Amino acid sequence: MSLNGPPIRVVHVTTADMAVRFLLRDQLRYLQNAGYEVSAICSEGPWVEEIRAGGIPVRVIAMCRAITPFADLVALVRLYRCFRREHFEVVHTHTAKANLLGQLAARLADVPARIFTLHGYHAHIGMPGWQRRLYALLDQASCRCAHWVFSQGREDAITAVRENICPEWKMHYLGNGIDVKWFQRGKRQIGAASLRSRLGFPPGAPIVAIVGRVTFKKGYGEFIDAAAIIRSQRQDVRFLAIGPDDDQSESSLHAQVKRLGLENCFRWLGMQTNMPEWYALMSVIALPSYREGLPRVIMEAAASSVPMVASDIPACRELIEPGRTGLLVPVKNSRALAEAILQILRDPDWAREMGVRARLKAEREFDQLPVFERVRDAYNELLGASQGARHTSPAFSRPLPPGEGSEQSELGTRAGEGRFSSVGVSRSDKAD
Repeated sequence: MSLNGPPIRVVHVTTADMAVRFLLRDQLRYLQNAGYEVSAICSEGPWVEEIRAGGIPVRVIAMCRAITPFADLVALVRLYRCFRREHFEVVHTHTAKANLLGQLAARLADVPARIFTLHGYHAHIGMPGWQRRLYALLDQASCRCAHWVFSQGREDAITAVRENICPEWKMHYLGNGIDVKWFQRGKRQIGAASLRSRLGFPPGAPIVAIVGRVTFKKGYGEFIDAAAIIRSQRQDVRFLAIGPDDDQSESSLHAQVKRLGLENCFRWLGMQTNMPEWYALMSVIALPSYREGLPRVIMEAAASSVPMVASDIPACRELIEPGRTGLLVPVKNSRALAEAILQILRDPDWAREMGVRARLKAEREFDQLPVFERVRDAYNELLGASQGARHTSPAFSRPLPPGEGSEQSELGTRAGEGRFSSVGVSRSDKAD
């Protein structure tokens, strides 16, 4: 793709290489096939060489999730120098630290099109007030530098606009998606049977799993407590934890499993890449996170016909139809989590019906191609504006007039054209 010239140079910036490998790789390949010159920037990690081998150039600039002023300043300078040297036309950032540093550096380097994807509102239930305000200020700074802000979740977008983190005219709904065809339970049963044998789990034993980075924020502590409650009523149930370890949480969580006497029925599997086979093994998947963007694990579980039990938070509410494709439970409530899982396990027919409906929903709503097309159209819109109409393009810079902040706003009406959509915040949404 080019606008009357050579291919448009696009770089996606994330804090960790894992995000490029597992969240962005298909999108970057789509953009490459559409004619863009695409590369990525992330910290060094085990997936960098695999990403490069797949045809996506990667530049390594160290960034970390924690607030580290000196290291953050070094990363900011390195990003700025890279953007100035490489003359990217689009800088698209993801994840909290990369959004902040990447957008600041891109603005200083005067990159023509700067896009920030909000992968979930960073403040969550139980976070101290000062910490919520700090995260809000950091997100606000990222939004100020960006030309265009994508939100994966509708409720997160509404919250960001309502709390003055991002002006409505910059905010656009993106959504999230997966390769639905890849996750088909019926085609993965042979592999699943082999995995069950490898784990040493009895044939027919129900398996309840949690999938995600091993950290307290993902609800692992509540999941382990729920496992103990479930085992007190159902000795046949087994449990899996799939995801990369978090150095700050791993030892405490492993100790919790041991303290509750769950070692014989609980398996820590670490990072796995053959997830369709693992999903085919599962009876129920739990996602008791404190906050999420628009979680792919729910989409993957749905595409694999596995019922979900997840936290009653905005992102999960957007993806799960309670009682039809899964259940929602209060955040940080182990007993409610256990009871919801038991409810599904007690009624296999209902569980199968939920799995069928979840698969149909995935086929209808979770395909990744429309997401990729929205990203591509945003690049074209912004670069078209930067080539002579930046200050007059209504899609780019004009705030909505009073009273037009609704689902039928100017940008919102474009959703039906398959391009992009404004989040649409009504007056009632803005009320306290």
